[in-house]
Amino acid sequence: MRSYEPVRGGVLREGYDYDFSRCDPGTGAHVDPAWCAIYETLTATGPDGVLGPMLAESWAPAGDYSSWRFKIRPGKRFHSGDACDAQAVAAAMRLHADPIESPINAFFWKNVKAIDADGDEVVLALHEPASAPPRLLRSWHSAIHDQATRERLGEGYGHGSADGTGPFRLITHRLGEVMEVERVATYVGPGAAFQQNPGPAHLDGVRWLPILSESDRAGALEDDEVDCIQNASIFDFERLSANPDLEVIEFQQSALVYLGLDHLASAHGFDDVRVRRAVSLAIDRPALVSEELAGHGWPAFSPIPSCSPWYDAAVEEQRSFDPRQAVELLEQAGRVAGPDGVRISVEAVIVEDATVRRTARRICKMLSEIGVELRLREVSGFAALYAELMRHPDAFISKWFWPEPVDAIIGFVSSWSQTGPNFQRANSAEIDAACRRWERALGTAEQQAAAKAIQNACVQDVPLVPLFFPVAIWAHHRRVRGWRPHVHDLYPLYADVWLERD
Repeated sequence: MRSYEPVRGGVLREGYDYDFSRCDPGTGAHVDPAWCAIYETLTATGPDGVLGPMLAESWAPAGDYSSWRFKIRPGKRFHSGDACDAQAVAAAMRLHADPIESPINAFFWKNVKAIDADGDEVVLALHEPASAPPRLLRSWHSAIHDQATRERLGEGYGHGSADGTGPFRLITHRLGEVMEVERVATYVGPGAAFQQNPGPAHLDGVRWLPILSESDRAGALEDDEVDCIQNASIFDFERLSANPDLEVIEFQQSALVYLGLDHLASAHGFDDVRVRRAVSLAIDRPALVSEELAGHGWPAFSPIPSCSPWYDAAVEEQRSFDPRQAVELLEQAGRVAGPDGVRISVEAVIVEDATVRRTARRICKMLSEIGVELRLREVSGFAALYAELMRHPDAFISKWFWPEPVDAIIGFVSSWSQTGPNFQRANSAEIDAACRRWERALGTAEQQAAAKAIQNACVQDVPLVPLFFPVAIWAHHRRVRGWRPHVHDLYPLYADVWLERD
């Protein structure tokens, strides 16, 4: 007889669509789902999109929003046994804000002047008054680790070991093979109101397996090699949905696939906004989504996903598909076609991914119609891709994936991204001013105005060329309970997950 109340035990097997990153919020090339089991953040957002507590039980700004105080939940401990008090949280946050030690996410902390502990509170002093900190601190690149453990282990931290406060501890981390965690029996329960389990996790553990081939992920689920998969292929969607033993969840990712052009690549004309606009106008985004994504995606004209409350639909009226105008702009910019019809020929770096490869090839065909030749070069994995992007290739196709899209896009279009220029070396005074408006915004109305200004400025200057907003397709056996992916976070949390028993 099946139980429909949570039961203890079992190991969840989850198929993951990438290889693993270093399990370290400060330096990991990308967030892996295991981070959501090992670590916790100060704040969290549930399926309803409402921001609530996690490690911080409450927070409040100073009267003029020049600083924020976060009260840390009492009794929390890291997996090593060290106390996770305000002093420990502040130490972790200082690491995250350090542009040398944590270059991936330091730009999120640009407005933070100082981080201190005061009793049971962490105090963030800001350069400019802002209402952003509670929202920023739900980022998994702001997850709290034990800095004492990190300093002791040095470069070994995040590879074979990690030290967080989550419901599971890391036990295995082998690139290309497996990442595995086990239940922490002393876990005192989540602070997030949307989580239902008040104590230690139901599962004995979770095992993530990298299944890099999109055609293999569905088969692994159907053959019962895994209990759930992330990012099933769009071409397997109908078959999986028709299987009565499975549940399939689909929604728009808070993500953007985009084409980057190096603004300092004057030999290709990418320093000329007319050339960048021409490239954008030559791409038929609805056709790209309809024909290459089988309708599982959304055409992107804004850098902000259309599922976001900050999205401004008016940007769709400002740019469209118009290859004739694209040719006119290239002619105005002096990009004359040669005997072979080519005006610009450039190598474009892309990640080794079936969806990116398929859409990139179609984009190559679209651009060839206006005399722009893209020669694709694939690299394996996002760590390798980001290493390439830090060297500012002439062209590339990439993707960002982040629950707070405006904060993410600032890192890709502002001139102060990471520890230097953004990947495309775009530098627009208007875009920078709009991004600063967002960082200094006080309240929803000011944030909405700032988000609109960012989108309008990006449409005009084209710091990057938006292509499409991708779909998230998650699937699991119905015996898996409490596994709830949603658009407001990158991955499911695991404290509530349990497995039905026959």
